Amino acid sequence: MTTKPMWLCCLAALLFAAPAVADKNAVLDRDMRTFLDWFPGVYDNQEQVYFEEEQGVPEDLRHERIHHTFARVDLPAFGEHVFYVQQYLDDDPSKIYRQRIYVFTADYDENAIRLAIHTPKDVASLVDAHLDSSKLEGLTPEDTTNMPGCDVYWRKRAAEFDGQMKEKACSFVSKRSGKRIIIDDDLTLTENEIWISDRAEDEDGNYVFGHREGIPHKNIKARRFECWIAALERDGENWT
Repeated sequence: MTTKPMWLCCLAALLFAAPAVADKNAVLDRDMRTFLDWFPGVYDNQEQVYFEEEQGVPEDLRHERIHHTFARVDLPAFGEHVFYVQQYLDDDPSKIYRQRIYVFTADYDENAIRLAIHTPKDVASLVDAHLDSSKLEGLTPEDTTNMPGCDVYWRKRAAEFDGQMKEKACSFVSKRSGKRIIIDDDLTLTENEIWISDRAEDEDGNYVFGHREGIPHKNIKARRFECWIAALERDGENWT
């Protein structure tokens, strides 16, 4: 009986594996195009907040009213797919609670769309940068902070994208308590909605923030539309 040299077996395995890897990467590239088409926009959970009040949900289990803007921006220093993010509370644009730079890349090793989150060191100067792109001019990664382990990995599941952080990878030490705070985030993106469930606990498992029952903020994308109106003219006692 003759046997093939080991190197021939390895070569054959590589030749068979290469198309599979290429196909997987092509699928991720296609998914990323879809994701980048769905993600931009303005979102709000007004409907969720309204019905929680109507249904008598206890106040400590109600969600805050939150408003999100995800605007694509041109910041080559960060990468190709970059967004400015601004979020505020209570339907009040003056109550901004978060400003971020989001950077998306295709992570072929993880087979996921990877989101790196950058926090600008000077957020005040960037307020409403989605309306005035000049505020972002010259911004570089060195002007932001990026917490290790806090990247979000998005994967397509049927007609949605699910995003998660790696388990217990995102954390920081609280200056107030001296304890390590562990952050977790689960997200779902569809063509018209984004659900966000960010939460935190300390190293002893005690609640820090987030919805106590793990129910996400269910945000609906605002839709632009056009309409027309015609003013009636009065002719004596009649309107025409």
